[in-house]
Amino acid sequence: MRIKTGQNGFTLIELMVAIAITGILAGISLYSYLQSRPARTLRSTTRDVYSVMMQAKIEALRRGESVAVWFNTANNTYTMFRDNGPGTSSNGVQDGAEPTLIPATSLPPLVIFDPAVGGDGVSFAGDVLIFSSRGIPVSPGGALGAGAVGFQTSNLAVQQSVIVSTAGSIRTQ
Repeated sequence: MRIKTGQNGFTLIELMVAIAITGILAGISLYSYLQSRPARTLRSTTRDVYSVMMQAKIEALRRGESVAVWFNTANNTYTMFRDNGPGTSSNGVQDGAEPTLIPATSLPPLVIFDPAVGGDGVSFAGDVLIFSSRGIPVSPGGALGAGAVGFQTSNLAVQQSVIVSTAGSIRTQ
């Protein structure tokens, strides 16, 4: 028969120190996560708008008619629609029976339009990007319609833009 000498396990103090260290590490991680959330939301919004612009261009090419993306800076929303009304095609306004392809989509609460771009966050004429049936951006008057849409975090710390060239290439910056 053996008699145990020595102790097995942890003391209460050792356990409390381990819990305190774990709590401190969790607090630091949570703080870091919360600090990076606005920037992640901004990047996600920029990618979403980039995707909508690409979809508008593809739809214009596929359908052989103008497709527009309207940015409502007063309400922080954007809408995609076919801009093919009789007599009013490519005017940048959703007239009568022009179908909505993507209904009004709101920007997330942490993201706003960046007024450094075009004064209200959008540098396209009339705050609308129109792709012609050839996939070329045009303005409501029919001229080439290059421009940009800018976004920033609500705490004004980070900005990003989606830029469309006169040739129709779309990129983020």
